[in-house]
Amino acid sequence: MPPDLSTAPTDTSARRTPEEILLAAGVAFTVHEHDSVRTYAEGVARLPFPPGALVKTLALETGGELVLVSLRGGASLHFGKLARALGVGRSTLNAVSAAALDVELGFEVGGVSLLTDFPSARLVDEAVLALGMVFTGSGRTDRTIELSAADLVRVSGATLAELVGAPPGATAEPGATSPG
Repeated sequence: MPPDLSTAPTDTSARRTPEEILLAAGVAFTVHEHDSVRTYAEGVARLPFPPGALVKTLALETGGELVLVSLRGGASLHFGKLARALGVGRSTLNAVSAAALDVELGFEVGGVSLLTDFPSARLVDEAVLALGMVFTGSGRTDRTIELSAADLVRVSGATLAELVGAPPGATAEPGATSPG
């Protein structure tokens, strides 16, 4: 079933940008302009930021409600942990289409931000908070926002949760470390 985000207003011009949200909150941040990057791998290869400080935001929906999830760029979302944190069934979680990102949120694929006025559940993997300064989406693929992880969580109103890890039944190879 495709995401149905029609319950929220679609006038993206009335919504503030992530930068406007941060300015209104009085938070210190820097916007870095660069060539367009859409993936973590592209970011690591082409951007001057520390790879371990890159934070990606995924847009999902459950029952027509938007869910924004931020985690370290190299980490993989554990959908079961997310479903438990939201109190929903795993099968109800769906990716938000590129068209919905653009039309409903005003975000480009690869530039999704936790900082939006759009009504949504917002979660941040608890490992992000330990990073100090982070580099995260601005809504555009040619701009990255640098700010403290604590400010990202506070200003976005996100809930901290454990959202990454090996799926149930997976075993790590001897000497292997977790991603990210």
